[in-house]
Amino acid sequence: MTEPEFTFIPDWGAEVAVNPNISAAPFGDGYVQRMGKGINSQLNRISLTFSGRTDGEAEEILGFFRERGGVAPFTARIGFGSPIKKYVTEGEYKRVFDQYGHNSVSVVFQEVP
Repeated sequence: MTEPEFTFIPDWGAEVAVNPNISAAPFGDGYVQRMGKGINSQLNRISLTFSGRTDGEAEEILGFFRERGGVAPFTARIGFGSPIKKYVTEGEYKRVFDQYGHNSVSVVFQEVP
């Protein structure tokens, strides 16, 4: 089954974080052996903002996230020329009513294998 594609373009300035998932086994004299857990131990966590959106666009973006509920994956291209990867939303997503008819939506995408 093919995941739906999230096609909205985020603002510039997306923040990408990687927290490698590792196992560490300490031995004597300060020696520690480290290794990645599994084959996908370095997945991206990306903080995104979609600002200056109309009420309709903000509702479309939020509706897309609501349909997946943080569980069902989707595909997205984060920046121009970047590869399409699979994500889920992580934690809360927020909508700010900046002014009449202008909204900002913020969300965190967690890459999934």
